[in-house]
Amino acid sequence: MQPVQTDVDPVLKPLNPIRAVLYDVYGTLFISASGDLGKNVLQNETADRLFKQYRLDSTLSAGELARRFEAEIRKAHHSEKARGADFPEVRYDVLWQNILGTQNTETARIWALVYELAVNPVFPMPFAKEVIEGLKRSGMRQGLISNAQFFTPLLFPALMQADMETLGIDPELVFFSCQWGRAKPSPLLFKEALERLLHFHVQPETVLFIGNDMLNDILPARSAGFCTALFAGDRRSLRLRRDMEKCRNLSPDLVITEWNQLLDCLKEP
Repeated sequence: MQPVQTDVDPVLKPLNPIRAVLYDVYGTLFISASGDLGKNVLQNETADRLFKQYRLDSTLSAGELARRFEAEIRKAHHSEKARGADFPEVRYDVLWQNILGTQNTETARIWALVYELAVNPVFPMPFAKEVIEGLKRSGMRQGLISNAQFFTPLLFPALMQADMETLGIDPELVFFSCQWGRAKPSPLLFKEALERLLHFHVQPETVLFIGNDMLNDILPARSAGFCTALFAGDRRSLRLRRDMEKCRNLSPDLVITEWNQLLDCLKEP
């Protein structure tokens, strides 16, 4: 996969001092046709090929699996909103246990992973790995705030040839929606990240958050007091949200269209 060029111009300038960089995953570090988890239509041909490859047998068609998956998400969201959740998140392995009628977590996780491979193929953004590794060598703290599932960490060794920590992502600065029961743009993930960073004596104004979505990424990161960078390197996943009032007058500190633009913005002037 290759990113699709956008018509957005980069906005680049020095941002000093930055002591921590936090990333979104889907549509930012990884090319994602949907820019998020599980948002594309499940195609019968793709599903059948993957089910055969992973030796999964189902009496349900791809269309019925997709309908049941969406129904389980709606059911879980309704239940959590009734309890007061602003932007509830679900655990895909639990959903698939319900869909398949099994208590076997491993079986449900395999189905969840294969389904995601079918609806949302991903591939690393050019130079993303090199940037993470370069910032690791400079001593920069790095983390993730993402709408993500149990299988998201698998992307890194599978597609970047190293696990998250080896690349330079601090495990204590990883905040995935499935672990907290809240999805972006809920401020919860950013609040938790801020508290963890303050524990490390890192102030919010010295943190840079990078994401591809003005609503889900830039708005809550700005509200947390972080510096922000919009990743505008792929037309498929870029979300400018110009029709939304809360995003209309919102401007990120940086706009990057290629990952190799970032390092110069973090150098000493």
